[in-house]
Amino acid sequence: GQVEMSHSQQIKSEANGRITWVNPYFYPGARGKKGDVIAKINTEDYATKLSNAKIQLRQKEVLLMQEEAKGRAASAELSALQKSMADTELTDEEADLVRRKPQLQNAIADVELAKNNVAQAQRDYNRSIVKAPYDAVVKEATVSMGDYITGGTLGTLVSTDEYWVYLSLNPATVGWLNIGE
Repeated sequence: GQVEMSHSQQIKSEANGRITWVNPYFYPGARGKKGDVIAKINTEDYATKLSNAKIQLRQKEVLLMQEEAKGRAASAELSALQKSMADTELTDEEADLVRRKPQLQNAIADVELAKNNVAQAQRDYNRSIVKAPYDAVVKEATVSMGDYITGGTLGTLVSTDEYWVYLSLNPATVGWLNIGE
């Protein structure tokens, strides 16, 4: 008969950069486990972007704390002013403006955006390490240390979890197999 792979996949990098390490066991015919590191891409740029995103998050958190303090001070001033001017009434919208609620909402949104930027930078950093998606045999390895890749193929893996076997049988011998109807 003929044995064929049930699943084959070209391994591509989601990150761009120079290959700084290739697993010495990444060659045609080699076996690997799910999660084995296949290659590493230079992480310097990704580490810098992650660090910058974390710094921006801290800056936005400080601005949020400052805005919260300004809002509390404005609320206290508004309360004092309303006591001294009992005949003056503000609408809810005007009171929110005096209490700096729009500025507070903007500062909260800036912090959330900065958190998203940190998460994205962390994902990009993590993508600089290419791992095997499943237990596999290396069918083809097309990357070497020092190569510069831009989302290119590193090689091809064949799953070892399942194979298909194609048999050519004489109709008279099919009855010997216990395969049901």
